Amino acid sequence: MTRTGRSFSSRRRRRRPGGIGVIVGGLAALAVVVYGLLWVFGVVGKSDESPASGPEVALTDREQDELRPIGDPIGLTRPSRPAATKPTVRTADEPAGSGEDTQLSREPEMRARRNVLREGLEQSLNGSGSGGAAGGAEAGEVLATDGGGVAADKSAPLEPAQPIDPMSEIEQMIAKGQTLRARAALNEILHDPSIRDEQAEEVRVRLAALNEDLVFSPRVTAGDPICELYEVQPGDRLSKIAQRRELATHWKLIQRVNKLSDPNKIRVGQKLKLVRGPFHAVVDKSAFRLDIYHGQPNAPESWLYIRSFSVGLGKDDGTPMGTFIVARDSKVENPAWVNPHNTAEQYAASDPANPIGEYWIGLEGKGDASAYTGYGIHGTIEPDSIGEQRSLGCVRLLPDDVALVYELLEEGISVVKIVP
Repeated sequence: MTRTGRSFSSRRRRRRPGGIGVIVGGLAALAVVVYGLLWVFGVVGKSDESPASGPEVALTDREQDELRPIGDPIGLTRPSRPAATKPTVRTADEPAGSGEDTQLSREPEMRARRNVLREGLEQSLNGSGSGGAAGGAEAGEVLATDGGGVAADKSAPLEPAQPIDPMSEIEQMIAKGQTLRARAALNEILHDPSIRDEQAEEVRVRLAALNEDLVFSPRVTAGDPICELYEVQPGDRLSKIAQRRELATHWKLIQRVNKLSDPNKIRVGQKLKLVRGPFHAVVDKSAFRLDIYHGQPNAPESWLYIRSFSVGLGKDDGTPMGTFIVARDSKVENPAWVNPHNTAEQYAASDPANPIGEYWIGLEGKGDASAYTGYGIHGTIEPDSIGEQRSLGCVRLLPDDVALVYELLEEGISVVKIVP
């Protein structure tokens, strides 16, 4: 036992560290102390810049914009950035540079992009076609850019705006059932003084077709200022309704639009369409045409066109021109007639040879036309005279046409203009 104990004691003494380890440890401690003193006195570890805390990241465009001096809106005089203390860390898809910052190495490219955008902007604002972006885009051309703002290509010159076809839009209104809007739009076109004759004729045809339903059919279109729906009251007659409602039209127009075979057979509670006047006429001598309009007598510029009729006029251009009104107490059905140039030529009311037909509408001249007396609008027994100058100066209409005009024009209210 004693031998074993001595052997263990001697082994422990042999494993103590040697002198070399002590020396190395002491030198390391001394080096740490010396480096710390040098750092304290600024010999090592400091520079004029703050050390980078991690991989350098290129400034964003917004950050660079904040560094621009005032008066440099697109960054042509970008200030220099301090040099980094560590090389820039690049990702795998960035090209390696020559030891300089990636963002700075792309400065020429960025400057080129901004030049392109600036020149394009100046060109669009100034309307100039010279010196355009990307080598001089001509006036009216658009400079296309890719996602990064780099000029990609010039498009073809801008096409001039195609004029909107108003008739096409109006046809779309009609197809949608917007007939009142279509009528108003067509009427506005017709009042345009620059409209050509063939265009005006097309508009009149479309308006007349619309009014055949809006005005002359039994159907009442909601919102139509010309027409209204009326319920027959006890004791009503068509003439009484027209007078009480102040329609400014003949009572026979009620019978016409409601397709009544017998005007005396109306019943209480029956719904009738009423057409409200006043209506007026414009006789175009050169076209042998009478146009019917609706509106206030003193506002012809806003009259609404209704429809047209072909007319015959006075021989040797004998139909006078000017403004007239339908004379009071002048409308006559089945009139008798005496030739004013030959009083021996007389016709009784029921004479089938009576040249003025079944209706007479007397005219009273106004202003310069007040000198003209004895003129009127009437029918004819000579239908082939329509479109010709064969009357004694009056305006002739076909029998059915004059019957409708008779119902539309009101004594003392309706205006009749006769123009060249």
